[in-house]
Amino acid sequence: MGVATYLVVSHLVAAGAALSMVALLLHFGVSIVLTLLLACVAGMLVGWLLTLPLQSHLSMLELALARLAHGFAVEPLRTAMRWPVGPFYAIANAVSQRIGRYEQQAYLTAELRDQALRQAAEVAAQEERNRIARDLHDSVKQQLFSINMSAAAARAHGGGDNAEVQAAIVDIQRSVKEAQVEMQALLQQLHSSPLEQTGLAEALRMQAQALGYRTGAQVHTEIEPLPAGTVLSTAEQIFRLVQEAFANIARHARAGEVWLQLTTRGEWLHIEVRDNGQGFDPATVKQGMGLSNVRERVELLGGQLEIQSSPGQGTTLRARIPLLDTRALEHEQEQMQRETGKATEQAKSGLQLGASAVQATFLFMLLATLFGRSGILAIVCLLIGLLVVLSACIWGQVASFRVLINNGGQSRDSLSLLRRVHALWLKLLRLCIMGSWFSFIMVEGWRYPVAWWITFTLTIISCILLVVEHKRYYGIINRYFEKLLESGLRWQIAQEWGKLMQKMRGFLLWPLFVVALLLLGMITVSFPPSTARDWAGYALIALVLFRSVTLFIDYVQLKRWKQYTEEE
Repeated sequence: MGVATYLVVSHLVAAGAALSMVALLLHFGVSIVLTLLLACVAGMLVGWLLTLPLQSHLSMLELALARLAHGFAVEPLRTAMRWPVGPFYAIANAVSQRIGRYEQQAYLTAELRDQALRQAAEVAAQEERNRIARDLHDSVKQQLFSINMSAAAARAHGGGDNAEVQAAIVDIQRSVKEAQVEMQALLQQLHSSPLEQTGLAEALRMQAQALGYRTGAQVHTEIEPLPAGTVLSTAEQIFRLVQEAFANIARHARAGEVWLQLTTRGEWLHIEVRDNGQGFDPATVKQGMGLSNVRERVELLGGQLEIQSSPGQGTTLRARIPLLDTRALEHEQEQMQRETGKATEQAKSGLQLGASAVQATFLFMLLATLFGRSGILAIVCLLIGLLVVLSACIWGQVASFRVLINNGGQSRDSLSLLRRVHALWLKLLRLCIMGSWFSFIMVEGWRYPVAWWITFTLTIISCILLVVEHKRYYGIINRYFEKLLESGLRWQIAQEWGKLMQKMRGFLLWPLFVVALLLLGMITVSFPPSTARDWAGYALIALVLFRSVTLFIDYVQLKRWKQYTEEE
């Protein structure tokens, strides 16, 4: 309902502007064809200007919704002065808050999970050492004893049959190899970061080989590599999980064959550890510490665990664990950075075009005021210049929306871009004030009361908007300087101070220029003004005074920050 009301009112105002233009031009004796043409242009321009805020609000809302659709929260959008789309902004803010709360909960959950994993690792450290000590006693010690006995046998048969000596030596070599594999596997288990020097697949194959040597079982492995973006902590927890499952098989299963399978399906990792051992009844057998540890690790990783077993039928352990692929996050961040960089360049191009158009339009108005005689044509050229500047402002504003949505409205890059956008809007408003009086002079508006009313109304409206825009502009400058570090702030203030001094030195030429025009008789300042030269003289003097005030405000603003950096 609000949008429909807005459009109806804007169309009525545009129609009123077109009719007013018709009455004004017919009063000046302009031909009917040119009157209708200019009235249509005026109506379209007024309608476009009135719907411009709505277009801007909808563009901002579109970008915010696009970011929300990708699961990213946005900074709260201002709902004030956003009629008639304020309710949509409120809804977007509510959705963003929910996404933000979800992200915060996910972050806290991840933190708690990491903390729980660290605590579980600390608690299990002593148990792990005790288990390794028992394994060293039960496996490596016995293998070393076997090596010693085989060596003794080789020495005793040194002078006998050569085949017996060779058999003893082969036995020694086999035992030594088993001891090396067993010791390497145990060292992997003891290390705080078992995957620091090797990959998950290689580490699991080594554990499988050690399990085969330890139990005499034949271990089959089918291990797919994890996605390249999988975080290291997840891979280490998967290693510990399989290690715990192998330890249970070694202690209880009495299996002749063991199967290990790791496969990835989408964003999930599927782990299956199966044996053909003696099995157990899950309903009657109390789960020991080993299965409890496996279940805890799976739950901490956010996965699901299923255990199937029956007496004499072996045991199957299946785990389903979500994988966090950092490459997807990095890709999204890179894409966002590219979009932000492209939008920044587009905004800068539009702002640069607008600044150049302001200078060209101002120069045209100055020359037309001093030398021009074709009032209507000059006004048409002025309108073209204003449209170019306004289009550049809109171009820069819309492009800056994407930067604000991606980086946030309070980031340093966003504030720097906003500063340039509002600086161009200030130039446009100043140009509108000058253009109003330029048009007044071109059509000799002092002769017609309606021209007085139109000019003063446009001037007052532009001045009010100018004051509001100046306030916003200086607020953005303050926030931008606050975001800079001390060294960067000093450098930025020095650069801004140099630019301001250059502007002030250039401004000193304007009073001399006005005096020269007075001496040459190109402008006059008789009171009351009654000619175009009189009005041009007063307009230039007012322009010089207005520019001196804005430069003084800039000086006071920057001087305060300069003193702040010097005190620091």
